[in-house]
Amino acid sequence: MRFELKEEHLTLLRYLEIDKDKDFYDLPKVDTKRPYGNSMGGSICEDVRRLLNQHSLKNSECMKYLEELHTALDIILTRRSFDLDIYTKVWKKTRQGRTYYWFKQEEFNNERLEFR
Repeated sequence: MRFELKEEHLTLLRYLEIDKDKDFYDLPKVDTKRPYGNSMGGSICEDVRRLLNQHSLKNSECMKYLEELHTALDIILTRRSFDLDIYTKVWKKTRQGRTYYWFKQEEFNNERLEFR
């Protein structure tokens, strides 16, 4: 799987309202109906357009950014980095089963695949 981590992903992740899930060990959670708070009756896409300062963004483009946030966050947490780049997900067998790592395009092209 290939994925381009963009500035838009970082902006949308930055403004997510994260709370504690009091019913589930205080783990972090996002209100999926209002991920950017109370938008005064507006839609999530209106919030995305405002946050990205892209007021002509189509609903389909808005939804694509929202759907990509999971992958963007996975890359950031796996790599412990906010580097904007194109990443490739590579799976590896281990004694415990399988694991994966996100490699930057240059790392993947140079075949320096060092799992961390």
